[in-house]
Amino acid sequence: MKNKNTIIYYIFALLISLNINLYSQDKSSKTKSSINGKITGKVIESESGKGLAYTNIYVKSPKDDAVLTGAISDQKGNFSVKNLPNGEYYVDVKFIGYKKLRIDDIKITNKQKHKKLGTITLQLSAAVADEVVVVGDKMDVEYLLDKKVVNVSKNINSAGGSAVDALENVPSVDVDIEGSVSLRGSSNFTVFVNGKPSILSGTDALEIIPAETIDKIEIITNPSAKYDPEGMAGIMNVILKKEIQSGFNGIINAGIGSNNKYNGDFLVNYFNDKINFFIGGNYRDNNYNGYSLSEQETYTDTNTFMIRERDRVRQRENHSGRFGIGYQFSEKTSAALEGNAGLYESKRMNFSNISYWEGYDGLLLGDTVFNYNEEVSNRSHQYIGINTNLSHKFNDLGHKLDANFNYSINNSDEPSAQSEYDTDATYSIKDLAPSKKIRTSEKSDDEYQWRLNVDYTNPISDVTSFEAGYQARFANSTEAYDYEDFDYENSQWLHIDSLSNVMDFSRMIHSSYVTFASALGDDNKFSYLLGLRGEYTKRETGLKSDYSFVIDRFDFFPTVHTAYSINKKNQVSASYSRRIDRPRGWFLEPYTSYIDEYTRRVGNPELEPEYSNSYEVNYQYAFAKSSFVSVEAFHKHNNNLISRFREYDAETNLTYHYFKNIDDDYSTGIELMLNWKPINWFAINVSGNYYNYRIQSNTDGQVIDQNDNTFSGKSNVTFNILEDTRLQVSANYRGASVTAQGRSEDSWRMNLALRQEFLKRSLSVVFSVRDVFGTGNREYTSYGINSMSHDYMERESPQFRLNLSYRINNYKDNSKYKEYSGEGEED
Repeated sequence: MKNKNTIIYYIFALLISLNINLYSQDKSSKTKSSINGKITGKVIESESGKGLAYTNIYVKSPKDDAVLTGAISDQKGNFSVKNLPNGEYYVDVKFIGYKKLRIDDIKITNKQKHKKLGTITLQLSAAVADEVVVVGDKMDVEYLLDKKVVNVSKNINSAGGSAVDALENVPSVDVDIEGSVSLRGSSNFTVFVNGKPSILSGTDALEIIPAETIDKIEIITNPSAKYDPEGMAGIMNVILKKEIQSGFNGIINAGIGSNNKYNGDFLVNYFNDKINFFIGGNYRDNNYNGYSLSEQETYTDTNTFMIRERDRVRQRENHSGRFGIGYQFSEKTSAALEGNAGLYESKRMNFSNISYWEGYDGLLLGDTVFNYNEEVSNRSHQYIGINTNLSHKFNDLGHKLDANFNYSINNSDEPSAQSEYDTDATYSIKDLAPSKKIRTSEKSDDEYQWRLNVDYTNPISDVTSFEAGYQARFANSTEAYDYEDFDYENSQWLHIDSLSNVMDFSRMIHSSYVTFASALGDDNKFSYLLGLRGEYTKRETGLKSDYSFVIDRFDFFPTVHTAYSINKKNQVSASYSRRIDRPRGWFLEPYTSYIDEYTRRVGNPELEPEYSNSYEVNYQYAFAKSSFVSVEAFHKHNNNLISRFREYDAETNLTYHYFKNIDDDYSTGIELMLNWKPINWFAINVSGNYYNYRIQSNTDGQVIDQNDNTFSGKSNVTFNILEDTRLQVSANYRGASVTAQGRSEDSWRMNLALRQEFLKRSLSVVFSVRDVFGTGNREYTSYGINSMSHDYMERESPQFRLNLSYRINNYKDNSKYKEYSGEGEED
């Protein structure tokens, strides 16, 4: 333990000393006598004459070609490089897809402090000059070195919905009938919001974010070492709309849907040169009906059979608000404070008809038992989060130091009550008084976590960059589970101590990382990003009965990303990462929880993390404006896999759900995507995923060897019927697949949406129909030790929604800033 903490200390001390040393060097260089020179200009695109935003301007020394400073052009292509000492320079102007331009013989003297470069025109690279057209419309999906970027505003089917709805037609992502999200077949992914960890996790985190407030979602299946290695499948980073333009602007959304679905949210923003302030609120109330059929068989000396037919009602309600304020102290230093708070509630009601009998070799033993069960469960989750950020830029080329502190506190409560009634064979209740009543409660008070990040970035040259950072995070919670039976004789509730308990959970993680990125070859065609992260983890799980289990370990997580541009139309990339998935809190609960009269759930405090090694190779071909084809091959190996099992206990006549680590699973496959816009009024995005999935294990004498080939596909077709009218048709197919104990069947669904703009596009109206043909059902079979179960589930369909969006100022720039003309007085 002491040695591990010493290693962390020295790594942290090294990073801090490096930051201080580099900062002092940078600061000392500013003490020269004459540093008030500047270079200004404007970059435009040759074909359209429009300003090129985000163009890189590098100011270099002609003596050794070293990058001294630089800038990035604004939305209109204007740039300004300030604080230059007297001397001779040259400037490189670079933008992806355009020929690099060099401007020589630039001199800053006492007589000429301001060097005006005027209008700089960049020419398209020869390989793409005939194909690339500058347009304002973003592609549905964009590929970067280490991520896919999904532009949510392109998906009008998600209007009135949440981030979950926005992800339904995204490559590599699956959304099932219950709204649960998985990435490449795994629900073990991490959710970030604006690059910071979400207060909630997984699908819960995505469900509370309105789709209209999202700018884009980054899908990172092989994250670099800079990111947390948590989540086997990778990271979904939700980028919210913020800092739109100078001045005051905003958006207001409201919607209504079939079966009592309501939503409303707003986001307003004020932004100028010094301060940025935004505030937003969200209300959602959605009801979903459903139906399920479950059949269960057990095989012992006397076999048992149970059929459960269930009507389900789900209600999800969310109230949340967020605010943020940022202040620019100087051109180099800024700070920000963001906060969010909310109440997330879900209500679950199940109304079940159950038949149960015993038999052997086709013979019925005894009478069939019929009963009716009512279950009402309410889950509430209150949360508050605060995030602070301090950023200092040493120059305008990305040399910076960021510090971020995040704190959140949560309270949750999940009371549940069940009543069981004896019935006849037609499920008519015999007695209005229940034959059995139970109630349970799972409560967590003041569950908190905090996180500190320090990140240092240094672009050593225009193609080479070094990053390093330290992170500390801590989580603590206490969860109490109570079970009560109703005593009819004394008309009171009895607390059952043997089925109740309190669990304490704490986890501390210290980590450090380094990454190095550079490029090689002519025109820097080959680029790479190398990273290494080390993490020390201490986790302790304990009960009030003084039972405890501790994990104390150190892990390394290497990452590699490479890309090679064959030419401007063809690019190949490859990546590797090692990741970890730590078990969720309720997986670890070492006590028995009541599900129903025949079923129990038991956690496992001895669960260890599972690890994955992920490999990807991608090829992209751009063949027309906003059009490309992508082919991605992937292989993932998970070991120490956390899996859910069912097992029947003949002594108690109960089926137990539990978790344990098994050996390995493997996914090897290929993903194809076509983004094509052959004509201005028609665009199509199609993706398909075909892979082989295999589970192998020999744990506790239970041998598992499951193997299957699986296919899934998605399509999204958009018709621009009129200038302000858009129709979108999307379809989603999810293939059958094996699981640790059985198999899930295939399903498909189709969605339609029509969008109409009014008032010069200040007002948008979207009407959508989800699961048009009611085919988005779920079916799976599971085989346990001496048992088999088959489940079928369907959700209400079709679902209709009407959503209205009104843009305040229509996101137009209301500032008094005028386009740079190249004229003005000398400094």
